[in-house]
Amino acid sequence: MASQPHLPQRAGSRPSTSTEIPHRQLDQQPDDSRCVDAILAEALTWPAVLGGPSSISVDGARALTLDESTAPGPIHSALTLDPRDPVASRIESVIDDLDATIVEIRSTIFNMHHESDKDRPTLLR
Repeated sequence: MASQPHLPQRAGSRPSTSTEIPHRQLDQQPDDSRCVDAILAEALTWPAVLGGPSSISVDGARALTLDESTAPGPIHSALTLDPRDPVASRIESVIDDLDATIVEIRSTIFNMHHESDKDRPTLLR
């Protein structure tokens, strides 16, 4: 794992943020998008990284995702929830349930596929 870079202590106050979902920063925005554009452009050169509009953030937000075939991990692998948020534990619980359901569905499909394989002549497997 790469070592964490040393970042200077933040100067000034923390930005104001909303309390509703999606959570968003209300002030202290950059004057223009040059830095964000440069970071996104660099990230899009990495293998399996895709860019596009965010499906969970505020209108106009951009997202980076991994190609599905490269990153078939659990749903919550892409989420960061604030543990201080009382809704976060409920969201995590629902996501865990969804993950378990997806694993169960995949397992059922896999087993169905292999069960039907047993009935086929060897040459057709």
